[in-house]
Amino acid sequence: MILKIVDQENITIGGVQVYENNADGKLTVQDTYHIVAISDGLDDVFGTNEEQILVKIDVSQFKENCLIAGEVYNEFEDVDDDDFYDCCMESICNRLEVGVGPVSNRAYEIWSIIEEEYL
Repeated sequence: MILKIVDQENITIGGVQVYENNADGKLTVQDTYHIVAISDGLDDVFGTNEEQILVKIDVSQFKENCLIAGEVYNEFEDVDDDDFYDCCMESICNRLEVGVGPVSNRAYEIWSIIEEEYL
């Protein structure tokens, strides 16, 4: 099952892919997008005996990421397609003050917002 989480403007905030093994009813988080998902025991929302998954979203960071994505897109929207990604990622990393080394997951999350919302 895929749980897609959107805000009031239908912008994707996050998602989680969950698999339930029908043989034993065990839930497994297979993948996440912009969130942290934790297998969290039994249902304490509806009072059933089903297993539940706790989903945590840092909404403030997501909103900040959306602002950065919009600013970066506007900065480079007229750049040649071959250079667009490199220019955007360099600007994102500069804004996040990422030094030399691997690109942070947050930079890739901001890039994915650009892809989803602007391209």
